[in-house]
Amino acid sequence: MLGMNSIRRRLTSVRDDDGVALIAILMIMFVGVIAAALVAGAVMFTIRSNVANENTTQAYIAAESGRDAALANVLASTCTLTASNPRGGGGSAPFYEATVDHCPSPTSGDTFQIVSTGWDENGESTTITSDYSRVVTYKNQPGGSLAYFDGTFTVTQSSYTGTVVVRQGNYDCSTAKSTIDGDLWVVNGSVDLSSGCTVTGSVYARDDVEMWSNDVTVGGRITAGRDVILSANNLSIGMSPSSPREPGDTDVRAGGNVTITSPRGQIGGTVIAGGTYTGSASVTIGGAEPLDGQPNAAVFTPTLQQVYDMTTWVDVSADRAQWGDDVHWYAVPSGQCAMDLSTQLTTALPSGKSRLGVDYSSCGGNVTVKVNSNKQLPHDAILIVPPNRTVRIDITGTLTSPAGKSTQMFVIHADAVPDSEPTCVNGSASDRLVNVPADGIRLMVYTACGVPRLTGSFKDTFYGQFYAGNPGGVDWVQPEFVCQPMEWEPLIDLSCALSEAGTGEHGTIVQVQKPVLMHQVED
Repeated sequence: MLGMNSIRRRLTSVRDDDGVALIAILMIMFVGVIAAALVAGAVMFTIRSNVANENTTQAYIAAESGRDAALANVLASTCTLTASNPRGGGGSAPFYEATVDHCPSPTSGDTFQIVSTGWDENGESTTITSDYSRVVTYKNQPGGSLAYFDGTFTVTQSSYTGTVVVRQGNYDCSTAKSTIDGDLWVVNGSVDLSSGCTVTGSVYARDDVEMWSNDVTVGGRITAGRDVILSANNLSIGMSPSSPREPGDTDVRAGGNVTITSPRGQIGGTVIAGGTYTGSASVTIGGAEPLDGQPNAAVFTPTLQQVYDMTTWVDVSADRAQWGDDVHWYAVPSGQCAMDLSTQLTTALPSGKSRLGVDYSSCGGNVTVKVNSNKQLPHDAILIVPPNRTVRIDITGTLTSPAGKSTQMFVIHADAVPDSEPTCVNGSASDRLVNVPADGIRLMVYTACGVPRLTGSFKDTFYGQFYAGNPGGVDWVQPEFVCQPMEWEPLIDLSCALSEAGTGEHGTIVQVQKPVLMHQVED
Protein backbone atom coordinates (compact mmCIF):
# COMPACT_ATOMS: atom_id res chain seq x y z
CA MET A 1 0.00 0.00 0.00
CA LEU A 2 2.78 2.39 0.87
CA GLY A 3 4.32 1.84 -2.58
CA MET A 4 1.12 2.73 -4.37
CA ASN A 5 0.68 5.97 -2.35
CA SER A 6 4.23 6.99 -3.10
CA ILE A 7 3.62 6.46 -6.79
CA ARG A 8 0.41 8.55 -6.62
CA ARG A 9 2.26 11.37 -4.85
CA ARG A 10 4.97 11.32 -7.52
CA LEU A 11 2.37 11.41 -10.33
CA THR A 12 0.53 14.32 -8.63
CA SER A 13 3.79 16.20 -8.23
CA VAL A 14 4.57 15.75 -11.91
CA ARG A 15 1.14 17.02 -12.89
CA ASP A 16 1.58 20.06 -10.59
CA ASP A 17 4.98 20.87 -12.14
CA ASP A 18 3.50 20.59 -15.62
CA GLY A 19 0.75 23.09 -14.68
CA VAL A 20 3.25 25.60 -13.31
CA ALA A 21 5.34 25.27 -16.44
CA LEU A 22 2.26 25.78 -18.59
CA ILE A 23 1.29 28.90 -16.66
CA ALA A 24 4.84 30.23 -16.97
CA ILE A 25 4.80 29.62 -20.70
CA LEU A 26 1.45 31.34 -21.04
CA MET A 27 2.72 34.33 -19.06
CA ILE A 28 5.82 34.58 -21.20
CA MET A 29 3.68 34.41 -24.31
CA PHE A 30 1.39 37.14 -22.92
CA VAL A 31 4.31 39.41 -22.14
CA GLY A 32 5.70 38.76 -25.59
CA VAL A 33 2.38 39.64 -27.18
CA ILE A 34 2.24 42.87 -25.17
CA ALA A 35 5.86 43.70 -26.08
CA ALA A 36 5.17 42.98 -29.72
CA ALA A 37 2.08 45.19 -29.57
CA LEU A 38 4.08 47.97 -27.95
CA VAL A 39 6.84 47.65 -30.52
CA ALA A 40 4.28 47.60 -33.31
CA GLY A 41 2.60 50.70 -31.83
CA ALA A 42 5.92 52.50 -31.57
CA VAL A 43 6.77 51.51 -35.10
CA MET A 44 3.39 52.73 -36.34
CA PHE A 45 3.78 55.98 -34.37
CA THR A 46 7.21 56.49 -35.86
CA ILE A 47 5.89 55.76 -39.31
CA ARG A 48 3.00 58.19 -38.82
CA SER A 49 5.40 60.83 -37.41
CA ASN A 50 7.73 60.35 -40.32
CA VAL A 51 4.83 60.68 -42.71
CA ALA A 52 3.67 63.86 -40.93
CA ASN A 53 7.20 65.24 -40.94
CA GLU A 54 7.54 64.36 -44.59
CA ASN A 55 4.27 66.15 -45.33
CA THR A 56 5.38 69.22 -43.37
CA THR A 57 8.78 69.19 -45.03
CA GLN A 58 7.21 68.91 -48.47
CA ALA A 59 4.85 71.80 -47.68
CA TYR A 60 7.74 73.92 -46.37
CA ILE A 61 9.83 73.19 -49.46
CA ALA A 62 6.83 74.12 -51.60
CA ALA A 63 6.44 77.40 -49.68
CA GLU A 64 10.12 78.23 -50.23
CA SER A 65 9.67 77.43 -53.93
CA GLY A 66 6.81 79.92 -54.03
CA ARG A 67 8.95 82.50 -52.24
CA ASP A 68 11.77 82.06 -54.75
CA ALA A 69 9.37 82.28 -57.69
CA ALA A 70 7.83 85.47 -56.29
CA LEU A 71 11.30 86.93 -55.69
CA ALA A 72 12.24 86.30 -59.32
CA ASN A 73 8.97 87.87 -60.52
CA VAL A 74 9.28 91.01 -58.41
CA LEU A 75 12.86 91.63 -59.59
CA ALA A 76 12.11 90.98 -63.27
CA SER A 77 12.19 93.84 -65.78
CA THR A 78 8.40 93.92 -65.47
CA CYS A 79 7.59 93.58 -61.79
CA THR A 80 4.91 91.03 -60.86
CA LEU A 81 3.65 90.80 -57.28
CA THR A 82 2.45 87.18 -57.35
CA ALA A 83 3.63 83.65 -58.10
CA SER A 84 1.15 80.78 -58.30
CA ASN A 85 1.07 77.03 -58.85
CA PRO A 86 -2.04 75.99 -56.88
CA ARG A 87 -2.83 72.44 -55.83
CA GLY A 88 -5.55 71.12 -58.12
CA GLY A 89 -4.65 73.56 -60.85
CA GLY A 90 -3.40 70.88 -63.19
CA GLY A 91 0.30 71.47 -62.55
CA SER A 92 2.84 69.30 -60.78
CA ALA A 93 4.44 69.76 -57.37
CA PRO A 94 5.63 71.94 -55.75
CA PHE A 95 2.29 73.69 -55.14
CA TYR A 96 2.26 77.27 -53.80
CA GLU A 97 0.66 80.70 -53.72
CA ALA A 98 2.94 83.68 -53.01
CA THR A 99 2.49 87.46 -52.90
CA VAL A 100 4.86 90.45 -52.52
CA ASP A 101 3.79 93.61 -50.70
CA HIS A 102 5.22 96.03 -53.32
CA CYS A 103 7.63 96.39 -56.22
CA PRO A 104 11.03 97.52 -54.87
CA SER A 105 12.45 100.79 -56.10
CA PRO A 106 14.64 100.38 -59.21
CA THR A 107 16.81 103.38 -58.32
CA SER A 108 17.39 103.22 -54.56
CA GLY A 109 17.70 100.70 -51.75
CA ASP A 110 14.44 99.15 -50.58
CA THR A 111 12.94 96.45 -48.35
CA PHE A 112 9.97 94.24 -49.25
CA GLN A 113 8.05 91.26 -47.85
CA ILE A 114 6.97 87.97 -49.45
CA VAL A 115 4.24 85.73 -47.97
CA SER A 116 4.18 82.23 -49.47
CA THR A 117 1.98 79.21 -48.70
CA GLY A 118 3.01 75.75 -49.89
CA TRP A 119 1.08 72.43 -50.01
CA ASP A 120 2.15 68.81 -50.17
CA GLU A 121 0.39 66.12 -52.24
CA ASN A 122 -2.16 65.46 -49.47
CA GLY A 123 -3.13 69.09 -48.89
CA GLU A 124 -1.01 69.80 -45.79
CA SER A 125 0.07 73.48 -45.85
CA THR A 126 2.82 75.72 -44.47
CA THR A 127 3.11 79.53 -44.75
CA ILE A 128 6.37 81.46 -44.52
CA THR A 129 6.83 85.24 -44.30
CA SER A 130 10.17 86.52 -45.65
CA ASP A 131 11.62 90.06 -45.39
CA TYR A 132 14.19 91.07 -48.00
CA SER A 133 16.49 94.07 -48.39
CA ARG A 134 18.07 95.16 -51.65
CA VAL A 135 20.91 97.65 -52.14
CA VAL A 136 21.39 99.73 -55.28
CA THR A 137 24.93 100.91 -56.01
CA TYR A 138 26.04 103.70 -58.32
CA LYS A 139 29.09 104.41 -60.41
CA ASN A 140 30.92 107.43 -59.04
CA GLN A 141 28.27 107.87 -56.39
CA PRO A 142 28.77 111.29 -54.81
CA GLY A 143 30.57 110.76 -51.55
CA GLY A 144 32.76 113.16 -49.64
CA SER A 145 32.34 114.34 -46.12
CA LEU A 146 28.78 115.27 -45.34
CA ALA A 147 26.40 113.51 -47.66
CA TYR A 148 24.86 111.30 -45.02
CA PHE A 149 24.31 113.55 -42.02
CA ASP A 150 20.77 114.13 -40.81
CA GLY A 151 20.27 117.56 -39.26
CA THR A 152 21.81 121.01 -39.50
CA PHE A 153 25.50 120.83 -40.30
CA THR A 154 27.44 123.52 -38.43
CA VAL A 155 31.03 124.16 -39.48
CA THR A 156 33.82 125.96 -37.65
CA GLN A 157 37.25 126.79 -39.09
CA SER A 158 37.12 123.88 -41.53
CA SER A 159 38.17 123.18 -45.08
CA TYR A 160 36.54 120.58 -47.36
CA THR A 161 37.77 119.68 -50.83
CA GLY A 162 35.08 117.99 -52.91
CA THR A 163 31.34 118.26 -53.41
CA VAL A 164 29.41 118.58 -50.15
CA VAL A 165 25.86 117.20 -50.03
CA VAL A 166 23.62 117.69 -47.00
CA ARG A 167 20.66 115.33 -47.44
CA GLN A 168 18.57 116.43 -44.43
CA GLY A 169 18.57 119.79 -42.71
CA ASN A 170 20.58 122.96 -43.24
CA TYR A 171 24.16 123.99 -43.88
CA ASP A 172 25.20 126.60 -41.31
CA CYS A 173 28.45 128.51 -41.74
CA SER A 174 27.58 131.36 -39.39
CA THR A 175 30.14 131.08 -36.60
CA ALA A 176 33.56 131.32 -38.26
CA LYS A 177 35.01 131.17 -41.73
CA SER A 178 35.12 127.80 -43.47
CA THR A 179 35.83 126.77 -47.04
CA ILE A 180 34.25 124.26 -49.40
CA ASP A 181 36.52 123.77 -52.39
CA GLY A 182 33.75 122.43 -54.61
CA ASP A 183 29.96 122.60 -54.84
CA LEU A 184 27.43 122.64 -52.00
CA TRP A 185 24.07 120.85 -52.32
CA VAL A 186 21.45 121.16 -49.57
CA VAL A 187 18.59 119.07 -50.88
CA ASN A 188 16.14 119.45 -47.97
CA GLY A 189 17.02 122.72 -46.27
CA SER A 190 18.63 126.17 -46.40
CA VAL A 191 22.15 127.65 -46.56
CA ASP A 192 23.49 130.27 -44.15
CA LEU A 193 26.85 131.84 -45.07
CA SER A 194 28.68 134.53 -43.10
CA SER A 195 31.98 135.55 -41.48
CA GLY A 196 34.35 134.77 -44.32
CA CYS A 197 32.63 131.57 -45.48
CA THR A 198 33.64 130.46 -48.97
CA VAL A 199 32.25 128.03 -51.52
CA THR A 200 34.53 127.95 -54.55
CA GLY A 201 31.91 126.20 -56.67
CA SER A 202 28.14 126.66 -56.78
CA VAL A 203 25.43 126.53 -54.11
CA TYR A 204 22.16 124.62 -54.62
CA ALA A 205 19.46 124.71 -51.92
CA ARG A 206 15.86 123.59 -51.84
CA ASP A 207 14.89 126.49 -49.57
CA ASP A 208 16.67 129.80 -48.83
CA VAL A 209 20.23 131.02 -49.30
CA GLU A 210 21.38 133.87 -47.07
CA MET A 211 24.72 135.70 -47.12
CA TRP A 212 25.42 138.17 -44.31
CA SER A 213 28.19 139.70 -42.14
CA ASN A 214 31.47 140.15 -44.08
CA ASP A 215 33.55 138.67 -46.88
CA VAL A 216 31.30 135.87 -48.11
CA THR A 217 32.17 134.24 -51.44
CA VAL A 218 30.44 131.84 -53.82
CA GLY A 219 32.67 131.31 -56.82
CA GLY A 220 29.95 129.84 -59.04
CA ARG A 221 26.20 130.37 -59.08
CA ILE A 222 23.45 130.26 -56.45
CA THR A 223 20.22 128.36 -57.11
CA ALA A 224 17.58 128.52 -54.39
CA GLY A 225 14.07 127.11 -54.44
CA ARG A 226 12.81 129.96 -52.26
CA ASP A 227 14.48 133.29 -51.40
CA VAL A 228 18.00 134.63 -51.81
CA ILE A 229 18.88 137.26 -49.20
CA LEU A 230 22.18 139.11 -49.70
CA SER A 231 23.28 141.52 -46.98
CA ALA A 232 26.96 140.62 -46.52
CA ASN A 233 29.49 143.38 -46.88
CA ASN A 234 31.99 142.63 -49.64
CA LEU A 235 30.10 139.66 -51.03
CA SER A 236 31.20 137.94 -54.23
CA ILE A 237 29.11 135.64 -56.47
CA GLY A 238 30.15 134.16 -59.80
CA MET A 239 33.57 135.77 -59.84
CA SER A 240 35.77 132.66 -59.76
CA PRO A 241 38.75 133.06 -62.08
CA SER A 242 38.56 129.34 -62.88
CA SER A 243 35.13 129.76 -64.49
CA PRO A 244 34.95 133.18 -66.18
CA ARG A 245 31.44 134.43 -66.81
CA GLU A 246 30.01 134.97 -70.25
CA PRO A 247 27.39 137.58 -71.12
CA GLY A 248 23.98 136.18 -70.32
CA ASP A 249 25.22 133.78 -67.64
CA THR A 250 22.91 133.61 -64.66
CA ASP A 251 24.58 133.57 -61.25
CA VAL A 252 21.62 134.01 -58.93
CA ARG A 253 18.39 132.07 -59.43
CA ALA A 254 15.62 132.18 -56.85
CA GLY A 255 12.25 130.50 -57.01
CA GLY A 256 11.04 133.22 -54.60
CA ASN A 257 12.38 136.71 -53.96
CA VAL A 258 15.87 138.16 -54.33
CA THR A 259 16.71 140.86 -51.79
CA ILE A 260 20.09 142.66 -51.94
CA THR A 261 21.01 145.15 -49.20
CA SER A 262 24.79 144.63 -49.18
CA PRO A 263 26.95 147.74 -48.71
CA ARG A 264 29.43 146.41 -51.27
CA GLY A 265 29.76 143.43 -53.54
CA GLN A 266 29.91 141.88 -57.02
CA ILE A 267 27.74 139.43 -58.93
CA GLY A 268 29.29 138.21 -62.17
CA GLY A 269 26.15 137.31 -64.10
CA THR A 270 22.42 137.90 -64.23
CA VAL A 271 19.96 137.74 -61.31
CA ILE A 272 16.61 136.01 -61.90
CA ALA A 273 13.75 135.81 -59.38
CA GLY A 274 10.47 133.96 -59.49
CA GLY A 275 9.06 136.59 -57.13
CA THR A 276 10.26 140.15 -56.64
CA TYR A 277 13.73 141.64 -57.01
CA THR A 278 15.05 144.27 -54.62
CA GLY A 279 18.49 145.55 -55.55
CA SER A 280 21.30 147.63 -54.09
CA ALA A 281 23.21 150.25 -55.97
CA SER A 282 26.32 149.25 -54.02
CA VAL A 283 26.45 145.80 -55.62
CA THR A 284 27.79 145.51 -59.15
CA ILE A 285 25.93 143.08 -61.41
CA GLY A 286 27.91 142.05 -64.46
CA GLY A 287 25.14 140.41 -66.43
CA ALA A 288 21.95 141.71 -67.94
CA GLU A 289 19.38 143.65 -65.97
CA PRO A 290 17.90 141.63 -63.06
CA LEU A 291 14.62 139.97 -63.89
CA ASP A 292 11.73 139.21 -61.56
CA GLY A 293 8.46 137.42 -61.88
CA GLN A 294 10.07 134.75 -64.04
CA PRO A 295 8.52 131.28 -64.37
CA ASN A 296 10.75 128.32 -63.47
CA ALA A 297 13.44 130.66 -62.19
CA ALA A 298 15.16 127.97 -60.10
CA VAL A 299 15.92 124.82 -62.10
CA PHE A 300 18.12 122.09 -60.58
CA THR A 301 20.05 119.75 -62.88
CA PRO A 302 20.18 117.01 -61.74
CA THR A 303 17.00 117.41 -59.71
CA LEU A 304 17.15 117.58 -55.93
CA GLN A 305 15.36 114.24 -55.75
CA GLN A 306 17.98 112.68 -58.02
CA VAL A 307 20.75 114.03 -55.80
CA TYR A 308 18.94 112.72 -52.73
CA ASP A 309 18.55 109.27 -54.30
CA MET A 310 22.13 108.98 -55.51
CA THR A 311 23.43 109.83 -52.04
CA THR A 312 21.19 107.33 -50.24
CA TRP A 313 22.92 105.49 -47.41
CA VAL A 314 24.38 102.18 -48.56
CA ASP A 315 24.10 99.50 -45.86
CA VAL A 316 27.27 97.46 -45.46
CA SER A 317 27.22 94.39 -43.22
CA ALA A 318 30.02 92.41 -41.57
CA ASP A 319 29.58 89.50 -44.00
CA ARG A 320 32.94 88.63 -45.57
CA ALA A 321 31.35 87.07 -48.64
CA GLN A 322 30.26 90.41 -50.10
CA TRP A 323 33.80 91.77 -50.42
CA GLY A 324 35.00 89.47 -53.20
CA ASP A 325 36.78 86.17 -53.74
CA ASP A 326 40.21 87.74 -54.11
CA VAL A 327 40.40 88.88 -50.47
CA HIS A 328 42.81 87.14 -48.08
CA TRP A 329 41.32 87.32 -44.56
CA TYR A 330 43.07 87.74 -41.24
CA ALA A 331 40.94 87.19 -38.09
CA VAL A 332 41.99 89.35 -35.15
CA PRO A 333 42.34 87.02 -32.12
CA SER A 334 40.20 87.32 -29.02
CA GLY A 335 41.67 89.84 -26.61
CA GLN A 336 43.66 91.61 -29.36
CA CYS A 337 41.16 94.32 -30.31
CA ALA A 338 43.83 97.04 -30.19
CA MET A 339 46.65 95.12 -31.85
CA ASP A 340 49.09 96.94 -34.12
CA LEU A 341 48.29 95.95 -37.71
CA SER A 342 51.62 97.06 -39.19
CA THR A 343 52.73 93.50 -40.00
CA GLN A 344 49.36 92.20 -41.17
CA LEU A 345 48.77 95.13 -43.54
CA THR A 346 52.14 94.80 -45.23
CA THR A 347 52.64 91.03 -45.46
CA ALA A 348 52.67 89.57 -49.00
CA LEU A 349 49.40 87.94 -50.01
CA PRO A 350 49.11 84.28 -51.05
CA SER A 351 48.71 83.32 -54.69
CA GLY A 352 45.31 84.17 -56.12
CA LYS A 353 44.63 86.95 -53.61
CA SER A 354 45.06 90.63 -54.42
CA ARG A 355 43.42 92.38 -51.46
CA LEU A 356 43.59 92.02 -47.68
CA GLY A 357 40.70 91.70 -45.21
CA VAL A 358 41.00 92.15 -41.45
CA ASP A 359 38.02 90.82 -39.48
CA TYR A 360 37.49 92.01 -35.90
CA SER A 361 34.47 89.75 -35.25
CA SER A 362 36.36 87.45 -32.83
CA CYS A 363 38.40 90.04 -30.96
CA GLY A 364 35.95 90.16 -28.05
CA GLY A 365 35.57 93.89 -27.36
CA ASN A 366 35.64 97.42 -28.71
CA VAL A 367 38.14 98.08 -31.47
CA THR A 368 41.11 100.36 -31.89
CA VAL A 369 42.48 100.43 -35.44
CA LYS A 370 46.16 100.96 -34.73
CA VAL A 371 49.19 101.34 -36.99
CA ASN A 372 52.25 102.85 -35.31
CA SER A 373 55.11 102.12 -37.68
CA ASN A 374 56.13 103.53 -41.04
CA LYS A 375 55.15 101.05 -43.72
CA GLN A 376 54.22 100.81 -47.37
CA LEU A 377 50.70 99.46 -47.92
CA PRO A 378 51.23 97.32 -51.04
CA HIS A 379 47.57 96.39 -51.60
CA ASP A 380 44.07 97.62 -50.76
CA ALA A 381 42.80 96.54 -47.34
CA ILE A 382 39.36 96.26 -45.75
CA LEU A 383 38.92 96.28 -41.95
CA ILE A 384 35.51 95.06 -40.74
CA VAL A 385 34.15 95.84 -37.28
CA PRO A 386 30.83 94.26 -36.15
CA PRO A 387 27.90 96.61 -35.44
CA ASN A 388 27.91 95.98 -31.66
CA ARG A 389 31.41 97.42 -31.13
CA THR A 390 32.85 100.94 -31.11
CA VAL A 391 35.83 102.04 -33.20
CA ARG A 392 38.82 104.30 -32.48
CA ILE A 393 41.15 105.04 -35.37
CA ASP A 394 44.67 105.78 -34.20
CA ILE A 395 47.14 105.68 -37.09
CA THR A 396 50.34 107.32 -35.89
CA GLY A 397 52.60 105.56 -38.36
CA THR A 398 53.18 106.83 -41.88
CA LEU A 399 51.50 104.62 -44.46
CA THR A 400 52.58 105.08 -48.06
CA SER A 401 51.58 103.64 -51.43
CA PRO A 402 53.78 101.94 -54.03
CA ALA A 403 55.05 104.15 -56.81
CA GLY A 404 52.42 104.98 -59.40
CA LYS A 405 49.34 104.03 -57.37
CA SER A 406 47.32 105.10 -54.35
CA THR A 407 46.40 102.17 -52.16
CA GLN A 408 43.21 102.31 -50.12
CA MET A 409 42.29 101.32 -46.59
CA PHE A 410 38.59 100.93 -45.75
CA VAL A 411 37.55 100.93 -42.09
CA ILE A 412 34.01 99.57 -42.07
CA HIS A 413 31.99 99.74 -38.86
CA ALA A 414 29.19 97.56 -40.20
CA ASP A 415 25.61 98.78 -40.23
CA ALA A 416 23.24 96.91 -37.91
CA VAL A 417 20.13 96.67 -40.12
CA PRO A 418 19.96 96.45 -43.95
CA ASP A 419 17.25 99.10 -44.42
CA SER A 420 19.01 101.88 -46.42
CA GLU A 421 19.32 103.95 -43.25
CA PRO A 422 22.31 104.34 -40.91
CA THR A 423 21.55 102.12 -37.89
CA CYS A 424 23.87 102.44 -34.89
CA VAL A 425 23.45 100.19 -31.83
CA ASN A 426 26.03 101.94 -29.63
CA GLY A 427 24.62 105.47 -29.57
CA SER A 428 25.35 108.37 -31.89
CA ALA A 429 28.85 109.78 -32.13
CA SER A 430 30.26 106.71 -30.36
CA ASP A 431 33.20 106.19 -32.74
CA ARG A 432 36.30 108.36 -32.72
CA LEU A 433 39.11 109.61 -34.94
CA VAL A 434 42.33 110.08 -32.96
CA ASN A 435 44.91 110.15 -35.75
CA VAL A 436 44.56 109.57 -39.48
CA PRO A 437 47.29 108.84 -42.05
CA ALA A 438 48.91 111.59 -44.07
CA ASP A 439 48.61 111.86 -47.84
CA GLY A 440 50.25 108.50 -48.49
CA ILE A 441 47.16 106.32 -48.83
CA ARG A 442 43.44 106.91 -49.14
CA LEU A 443 41.36 106.20 -46.04
CA MET A 444 37.64 105.53 -45.94
CA VAL A 445 35.81 105.63 -42.62
CA TYR A 446 32.34 104.06 -42.78
CA THR A 447 30.28 104.33 -39.61
CA ALA A 448 26.56 104.45 -39.03
CA CYS A 449 27.32 105.92 -35.60
CA GLY A 450 29.48 108.87 -36.60
CA VAL A 451 32.16 110.58 -34.53
CA PRO A 452 31.85 113.55 -32.18
CA ARG A 453 32.99 117.04 -33.04
CA LEU A 454 36.77 117.10 -33.16
CA THR A 455 38.42 119.60 -30.86
CA GLY A 456 41.84 120.24 -29.36
CA SER A 457 45.03 119.27 -31.13
CA PHE A 458 43.62 117.25 -34.02
CA LYS A 459 45.32 118.83 -37.04
CA ASP A 460 45.83 115.95 -39.46
CA THR A 461 44.37 116.32 -42.93
CA PHE A 462 41.96 113.53 -43.83
CA TYR A 463 42.47 112.20 -47.39
CA GLY A 464 39.76 109.91 -48.68
CA GLN A 465 36.09 109.45 -47.79
CA PHE A 466 34.10 109.95 -44.62
CA TYR A 467 30.77 108.10 -44.85
CA ALA A 468 28.80 108.48 -41.65
CA GLY A 469 25.37 108.61 -40.08
CA ASN A 470 24.07 111.38 -37.89
CA PRO A 471 26.30 111.77 -34.83
CA GLY A 472 23.72 113.82 -32.95
CA GLY A 473 24.18 117.29 -31.48
CA VAL A 474 26.89 119.35 -33.13
CA ASP A 475 27.90 117.53 -36.27
CA TRP A 476 31.30 116.22 -37.21
CA VAL A 477 33.88 118.89 -37.90
CA GLN A 478 37.15 117.79 -39.50
CA PRO A 479 39.61 120.69 -39.71
CA GLU A 480 41.02 119.62 -43.09
CA PHE A 481 39.28 117.18 -45.40
CA VAL A 482 40.44 116.37 -48.94
CA CYS A 483 38.03 114.04 -50.69
CA GLN A 484 39.53 111.30 -52.86
CA PRO A 485 37.64 108.86 -55.11
CA MET A 486 37.55 105.38 -53.60
CA GLU A 487 36.39 102.06 -54.99
CA TRP A 488 36.04 98.49 -53.78
CA GLU A 489 34.29 96.22 -56.20
CA PRO A 490 31.52 95.20 -56.01
CA LEU A 491 30.14 97.40 -53.19
CA ILE A 492 31.76 100.82 -53.15
CA ASP A 493 32.35 103.37 -55.91
CA LEU A 494 32.49 106.89 -54.42
CA SER A 495 33.46 110.05 -56.27
CA CYS A 496 34.15 113.53 -54.97
CA ALA A 497 32.05 115.54 -57.41
CA LEU A 498 28.45 115.70 -58.49
CA SER A 499 28.22 116.59 -62.14
CA GLU A 500 25.78 119.46 -62.55
CA ALA A 501 24.60 118.34 -65.96
CA GLY A 502 24.68 114.65 -65.14
CA THR A 503 27.81 114.08 -67.24
CA GLY A 504 30.83 112.12 -66.18
CA GLU A 505 28.64 109.15 -65.17
CA HIS A 506 28.16 110.55 -61.69
CA GLY A 507 25.15 108.89 -60.17
CA THR A 508 24.71 106.34 -62.97
CA ILE A 509 23.26 103.07 -61.65
CA VAL A 510 25.57 100.24 -62.53
CA GLN A 511 24.58 97.42 -60.24
CA VAL A 512 21.68 96.26 -58.11
CA GLN A 513 22.96 93.95 -55.40
CA LYS A 514 21.35 90.56 -54.86
CA PRO A 515 18.56 90.87 -52.26
CA VAL A 516 19.46 89.77 -48.74
CA LEU A 517 17.01 87.68 -46.69
CA MET A 518 16.79 89.67 -43.46
CA HIS A 519 14.18 87.64 -41.55
CA GLN A 520 11.88 84.67 -42.10
CA VAL A 521 9.19 83.05 -39.95
CA GLU A 522 7.07 79.92 -40.47
CA ASP A 523 3.40 79.88 -39.54
